[in-house]
Amino acid sequence: MALCDEIVVVVPSPGDALLGFRACSIVNAHPEEGMASSIRCGITWAAERHYDSALLMVCDQQHLAYTHLNRLIRAHRKGARVVASRYSGVLGVPAIFDRSLFPWLGVLRGARGARELIRMLPDAVGLDWPEGAFDVDTPQDFARLG
Repeated sequence: MALCDEIVVVVPSPGDALLGFRACSIVNAHPEEGMASSIRCGITWAAERHYDSALLMVCDQQHLAYTHLNRLIRAHRKGARVVASRYSGVLGVPAIFDRSLFPWLGVLRGARGARELIRMLPDAVGLDWPEGAFDVDTPQDFARLG
C-alpha cells in the first residue's frame, strides 16, 4: 500500500466516481481545457486541506505499482522539492511536489502537464522507472497489455 495520506481522483463528471476504491473523487468542471485543469483541481484540493505535498499521476501508466510511489514519497521526505519518475530520457509523472510549488502547478493551462515545471527545476530529483515509458493512449497500446 502506498504511503499516501489520502487518494483523490479528478474526474470529468460526478457519475465517474470510483466505486470500490479507497479514494475520493473531485469533479473537474472544465475537462475540455486539458490536463492542466485536472492538475489545478487536485492542487487546489490539496492546498485547501493544507497538505505539505501532492503526488501527481495519470491513469494510463498501467505498470505503476505502489512500490514506485513509495520510493518517490521516501525521496521527497528527505527534503527534495520535487521527485519525479525518470523514463525515456525525461523526468515526468508520477511525481511528488512540495507545497511551495503549488502556485506554479496552479497556473498551468491547456494540455501542458507537470513535466514542463519539472524540467524548469534544477533541483528536481529523478528516480529511474523505465516502465513509465509505456502508457495506454491508443487501442493498439491497450491490445499490447495482453
